Amino acid sequence: MREMKNSIRIFMILTASVVLASCAPRARGIIREYDYLANQTAMTQYDLARKYLNVKDYDKAVIEFRRFLDLYGDHYYADDAQLEIAKICESIGQYNEAANSYLLLRRKYPESDYASFSAFKAAENYEKLYRYETAVKCYFEGLEAYPYSEWAKRSADAILSLADKVQNKKAAKKYRDRVGKIRGK
Repeated sequence: MREMKNSIRIFMILTASVVLASCAPRARGIIREYDYLANQTAMTQYDLARKYLNVKDYDKAVIEFRRFLDLYGDHYYADDAQLEIAKICESIGQYNEAANSYLLLRRKYPESDYASFSAFKAAENYEKLYRYETAVKCYFEGLEAYPYSEWAKRSADAILSLADKVQNKKAAKKYRDRVGKIRGK
């Protein structure tokens, strides 16, 4: 009788562990270009987010873009989705969130066509928050990481204009000298 109770307990524990294991989320790998069904599923999610964006339902658009990134972060539209989140945050005046989203894009997708742009836009959003030191730091990061991009000259010009707004005059001189060295290369 006792052995039968123990056998039933073991059976129940094993059954419960199998059920729980089957409910656990599975890690998703990179979607291959030739995996038509997976790409279609990803694109359906991305298109849903774009539809919300087109009708200016920004809350739902951000939710759907984030869901897309959670599920398909390695998809070839992932950098586009991150960019759209940043643009939405900027358009509704959430400048800190926008700056963080632009920096996340640059960190997660450094080879993206949007990487130099995102460094510049993150700095612009910090400027809007009057966080000039942080803005200058972002401008320099973008300038040094992407010196030949179209945003490099704009970043250098923005740094020079911010040098006048910074409270610390020694720092302002350092900024000007550093930009001069970078431009002199």
